[in-house]
Amino acid sequence: MRMKKALFLPVLALVLSTGWQSSSTLFEYAKNLEIFNQLFRELGDNYVDEIPSGQLIKTGIDAMMARLDPYTNFFSEFQAEEALMERQGEYGGVGCRTEMREDGYPVVSEVFPGYAFWEADVRCGDKLLKLGEIDLKNASLEELRGFLRGAPGSRFDVSLEREGLTLVKSVVRASVQTKSTSYSGLVPGPASSGPVGYIKLDEFGQKAAQEVGDRLKQLQSQGSLSGLILDLRGNGGGLLNEAVAIVGHFVGPEPVVVSVKGRNYKGPKEWRSPVPAIAPSLRLVVLIDDHSASASEVVSGALQDLDRAVIAGQTSFGKGLVQNYVNLPYRTQMKLTTARYHTPSGRCIQKLDYGNRDAQGKATTKEASQIQSFKTKNGRTVFEAGGIKPDAFFDPTGGAAVVKRLQDQHLLFDWATFEQNAYWKAHDRNQAFDSAAIMAHCDPNRLWASLLDYVQSEAYNRFKKQQIQALETLALNEVQWKQYGGLWPSPAQYTGALLSEMNAAKKALLQEAQLDLLKRLMPSASYSATALALDPEIAEARAIVSTPERYQRFLVP
Repeated sequence: MRMKKALFLPVLALVLSTGWQSSSTLFEYAKNLEIFNQLFRELGDNYVDEIPSGQLIKTGIDAMMARLDPYTNFFSEFQAEEALMERQGEYGGVGCRTEMREDGYPVVSEVFPGYAFWEADVRCGDKLLKLGEIDLKNASLEELRGFLRGAPGSRFDVSLEREGLTLVKSVVRASVQTKSTSYSGLVPGPASSGPVGYIKLDEFGQKAAQEVGDRLKQLQSQGSLSGLILDLRGNGGGLLNEAVAIVGHFVGPEPVVVSVKGRNYKGPKEWRSPVPAIAPSLRLVVLIDDHSASASEVVSGALQDLDRAVIAGQTSFGKGLVQNYVNLPYRTQMKLTTARYHTPSGRCIQKLDYGNRDAQGKATTKEASQIQSFKTKNGRTVFEAGGIKPDAFFDPTGGAAVVKRLQDQHLLFDWATFEQNAYWKAHDRNQAFDSAAIMAHCDPNRLWASLLDYVQSEAYNRFKKQQIQALETLALNEVQWKQYGGLWPSPAQYTGALLSEMNAAKKALLQEAQLDLLKRLMPSASYSATALALDPEIAEARAIVSTPERYQRFLVP
């Protein structure tokens, strides 16, 4: 069927009736809408092949959005329903996270015990090849999410690759309910310094503030806390009102937690907590990293500016943009960036300027000379435009570049997959978790020997593959590279140098490797309890929060 002729006069009338733009700007809207309308009609009437109208419009919308920031998105009817379910924290799915590899196929990066993938024996590290007859090569994460989700109880087959073998698993979707907090407990440490509480906040869902409050009260009921660690590492954000209420647990309803400024922003300009403080004077350390974003930065930025907490870890992501959901016709929806948020000192921590792009089309950052400074409540200097910089900086790699190199080549991840599968060959996954067997398998000395062997057998091939891919971007091959005088180290030279670097960074590498493997083999609660004793950043945070003199030194100018 031919594309229906579309008239945008109702849209044009709506724009003309708003009255919020100057006459010249309104003329630009009217002119360009008329051009777009005529172009759309001509394509529908006269293009050599029939064009699906919905596909054409979606392509145009996506191209238009691509010139803005990555958080302004259009959702089809199906995508709008998916987004709503995700925000509500309940949906029909499989209980996993995935990441894309260079060959275009998704790899399972995390499986949640008790959910559909776990029950079907789909494991972390499995490469997903097909869902039914759908080839997943080069599928976007958005498309993959749509394929995996569906009505609870519905069944599908997934073809996957594991250790070079192709397997087919039958998966029954289940109702997935997510909580914002995954764990709370007391951090092991010297009894003389008093008990220190710990809360892991994974996202800012609809009940995040209530969950944090309930867990905090539960910890307080166990005795007089000397301090609390709020862990926001890896937390990409969520609902702004939940972030504000969480800050209120520690500062009460009086201070402004965040202010929102936008050209036509119609929501509240200043946000204060709606709840009284639960722990107004409890010493507090907030852990962040480069994946802590948005609402995580509202919490950490506000507590830093109000000198209510010591922020520790690595500099946060730097997302200071506010999005609202706008309902569109036919149950479609748009997520629209409407404003920037500012912490109590007045700074906006947005790192990238999407309105100013370089010659390659990439968003720019401010020059150092353009970055403004602000003052916290106590007079400490903080800066805008670069995320939240921690008061106490922790480097989990110990300054060793080799850790990031092994991560970038997926060597640490794939080694953990190898070790995970070796463990499950010897133990029944459906039986109760045997903590003693898992800890024995994760013995540091055994793991270190295994990691060195794995890197020695795999590293050079991955290095060579990366170099060849780099040459291909220059339209060169290996023979041409050598003709131009290019040299690569021999396998022995490369591997020998890499193993030497690894031995120099043994402590940081072993900590990373052991925690990653334990996370795959243990239920989340058991893993979190174990990580409290093994994670060096948690240990350092505990040392700060349990030492009053050291804690206070971070909060004075």
